[in-house]
Amino acid sequence: MVDGRVLKPPKRAVDGLTEWAVNLWPYVNGKALMSGLQLSSMEASDMLDVIHYLFEEDMRFASGEQAEAVGKSREILYKQLYDVDYIFSGSNRSSRSNSGKSFDDFDNLQPFDPKKKVTKPYIPPTQFDPDSGLPMSGNGLLEAPLN
Repeated sequence: MVDGRVLKPPKRAVDGLTEWAVNLWPYVNGKALMSGLQLSSMEASDMLDVIHYLFEEDMRFASGEQAEAVGKSREILYKQLYDVDYIFSGSNRSSRSNSGKSFDDFDNLQPFDPKKKVTKPYIPPTQFDPDSGLPMSGNGLLEAPLN
C-alpha cells in the first residue's frame, strides 16, 4: 500500500510468478493443499498472493550448497515423476541463458487449466513372493529393509 492505495502487481512480475508456479505445479499445489488451500477455487488476486508467498518461502536457503541440493533433487524428481525438465535449478541456468530463453520470454506460457487432468503413466504393482527372503523384491526394485 502506498498512500492508502492498493497497487496492482506489474505484468512482468505476475508472468514470472505464474511461470514458476506452472512449472512447479505439483510442489505449489501440494504445499497449498497441505495448508488447507484449494488454489483453483480462489480469486486470481488471492491465488497470486499465495503463489508469491510460496515462491519466497521456496527461495530461502541457508547456503548455496542447500540451494544446489534442492535443485538437483528436483531435477531428478521432475524427470522421473512427470517426465519434464526442472528448469529452475542452478545447473540449468547457464544452459538456459545460453539457449536464449529467459524469464522475459513468456510467448509460450500456457494458461493453467485446473480441470485438465494429466494422465500419469502406469506403474505395475510390485510382485509379491512370500517364499522369498525378500518378498517384495519380485521385480528387483526394492532392497531388503534396514535393521
